[in-house]
Amino acid sequence: MRKLLRDFWTMTAKKLVIFGQNVEGKMSAESGIYSAPTPPISSLTAKRLQLEAAIVAAEKGSLVQRQDRDTLKLEYKQMLLQLMDYVGMAVSNDAELMERSGYTLSKIRVKPGVPEVIAEVVVSHPGYSGEISLSWPRSQGAISYTVQYREDGVSYWSASTFTKGKATVSFLEPHKKYIFRVAAVGSAGQSPWSVEVPVFVL
Repeated sequence: MRKLLRDFWTMTAKKLVIFGQNVEGKMSAESGIYSAPTPPISSLTAKRLQLEAAIVAAEKGSLVQRQDRDTLKLEYKQMLLQLMDYVGMAVSNDAELMERSGYTLSKIRVKPGVPEVIAEVVVSHPGYSGEISLSWPRSQGAISYTVQYREDGVSYWSASTFTKGKATVSFLEPHKKYIFRVAAVGSAGQSPWSVEVPVFVL
């Protein structure tokens, strides 16, 4: 089951009413998909109206009235959660359809893993002496990318970190051959290095 955004769990009674009213309206508009919602939208609406009245009464009311408001808030929230379970089953947890019903969802967290190796690195000359531009397809699970480069015939690698699938490396010595390679870095480690790409710096 997909999860609601964290905001849902910390909503005030007033915000919960607005959220629920939005869900009720959108669910009613999608009656072709949700033919028999559980709980029924009419029951949800009735509980929301009770909560709205309790909110007004509690604003300048007694401790008992505030407790009544909080009890109704909890009951209404439980009904919304029950309805979300119904929506999820009705659309097989399809995120787009669920959001059309008024439920704003959090992204499903992907289990951390080592990103896949960069399949291809494209190198170009940006038009400035001593600079090389590189680009590569994004790797799923990558947080950043490490670009290593060295002068041909030299064993020491220099490195720079980038967050997108492209980079510009500057201050290279013109008229020399360099070797470049790229690796994706994820929460569980670094991918293998890409194929090394030789390039002559202008």
